[in-house]
Amino acid sequence: MDFSQAITSAFVRWSGFSGRSSRSEYWWFYLLVAVVFYIVISYYELSPVLAEDEGERGYFFWLDLSEMIVNIAIGIVVFIASLAVGARRLHDIGKSGWWQLLHLVPIVGPLLVLYWAFTPGDSAKNKYGVNPLAEDEPSEEDASLGEYLQGEKNLSRQQMES
Repeated sequence: MDFSQAITSAFVRWSGFSGRSSRSEYWWFYLLVAVVFYIVISYYELSPVLAEDEGERGYFFWLDLSEMIVNIAIGIVVFIASLAVGARRLHDIGKSGWWQLLHLVPIVGPLLVLYWAFTPGDSAKNKYGVNPLAEDEPSEEDASLGEYLQGEKNLSRQQMES
């Protein structure tokens, strides 16, 4: 999965906690979030310095209410999307998304979640869905249709033999 596919997939399913996400989707998403966060923080740091009125310093003193509301809304969407991508990434290795709560355990928790983020996903279907990197793997509807058609073929073959 390339960068654009990963970001599109992450933001299309921004609030979806079911299914699976590949390592590439997870890492591309977090790279984008980190870069944008760095740019935004840099902007907030430099804006008061570059402003004409040197007396207004700090992150939010110079923002008006509408900018603050937009920033908070975007922050909430990105936070939920991060939780969703993290949960789907854990689903890819067969673990519950609730394991993300290990981030709250100092030192050991984040290291374990980081290890799991680098772990290759299950190559076959698991209880959370099909492998997100599997090419041409049929959906459940396609699989049931295929089984139905195969059954029809076998039935007609038996009728012809008798």
